[in-house]
Amino acid sequence: METVKSEETFEARIAREKEEEKAYKKKVESLISAVSKILGFTLQKNRDDSWRYVSCDIKKGEESLHFTSGSYDVKDRIRISGNFPKTEKGEYIDPYNYRDKRHEITVSNTKTPEQIARDIERRFLTRYRELLKTVTQRVNQSNDYERTCVKHLEEIKGKKLTEEEKKQHRFGLHGEISGEFSVHGDSARIELHSVPVETAKKIMQLVG
Repeated sequence: METVKSEETFEARIAREKEEEKAYKKKVESLISAVSKILGFTLQKNRDDSWRYVSCDIKKGEESLHFTSGSYDVKDRIRISGNFPKTEKGEYIDPYNYRDKRHEITVSNTKTPEQIARDIERRFLTRYRELLKTVTQRVNQSNDYERTCVKHLEEIKGKKLTEEEKKQHRFGLHGEISGEFSVHGDSARIELHSVPVETAKKIMQLVG
């Protein structure tokens, strides 16, 4: 930033800084766009419409990189981190184990697109791809588990579950007999209340 002149009003200073930051954002976004093309990625829509900060993604297949710049902790630099897939329920799977250091790098915004692309390939992509593979496996396992639970519950209920029942892995009974059925993988739990004695006898004949 330029030194504020004594005769510059507060409003003029704010307006000038805003234009400077807009120019900085345009410069960094142009860099990221060029880097994206070099790496064979596609630039995604900017996450942040702020004129002050840069926050955008580039994507190729399952690989997705996130770029940020303009915040105080990465002033004059660009931070690069990785995006990871979510489960079908929209949940994030942590790619890191306890005490693992978050994998990200920063590069100077004075570097050329070619230099930044080489930094990403050399310093970032190998480890990111290892983490992405781990997360993808965990996401697939989580999705398989969810589908199994829903399938078993719908077989027990005899009809489709509501979205809330799918989310909770359970449905309730609200009639002469009240209770709840829940499923955890291949195991089902049944809780019944106010069961007539004759019905209870029949249940015991089935499970006894």
